[in-house]
Amino acid sequence: MGERRRNQIKMINLSVCSAMGVPILFRARNPEYVISIMESTDRIRETVPGKILWSAKHFAFCFKDSPVATMPGAPTREDVKDLVKTGRELFPPGATTSALIHCSSGMSRSPAAAFIFFCIHFGSNREEQAAVRTTICCEQNIVVPNKLMIEYADELLHRNGEMLKQRDTFG
Repeated sequence: MGERRRNQIKMINLSVCSAMGVPILFRARNPEYVISIMESTDRIRETVPGKILWSAKHFAFCFKDSPVATMPGAPTREDVKDLVKTGRELFPPGATTSALIHCSSGMSRSPAAAFIFFCIHFGSNREEQAAVRTTICCEQNIVVPNKLMIEYADELLHRNGEMLKQRDTFG
């Protein structure tokens, strides 16, 4: 038994939900980090209880759930670059970090962030595994990661379209 435990793969533990699900999942999972992706910091303060935000290390990313770069409030390359930077710091290969990631509905921006984080954690050529793990960690039955976020991350992580191919398998 001890030998089997020693040989287990170290992996991050991500939970993805809507803003409404944060209190329940936070109590159930007790994550080290909370990552909020909402339209504004005001929306984060309105939907996530303060005691939760201050019980864990909190990261806030503010942009709308838009798949089109020209729409006001859409995620920018810089937004996703910041998300990738956070992912590299918190979820490198071999990490066992836990995080709760949420957006308004838990169906687009937060699954996109989780997918990006799993891609960072697993490394190149493991996008399919990252997609499977993302599906497993999401509370919603149907998730479609934000396409614009995945496009930018695919470019930033030099994945040559592999993340976009896997993104199309969600749903």
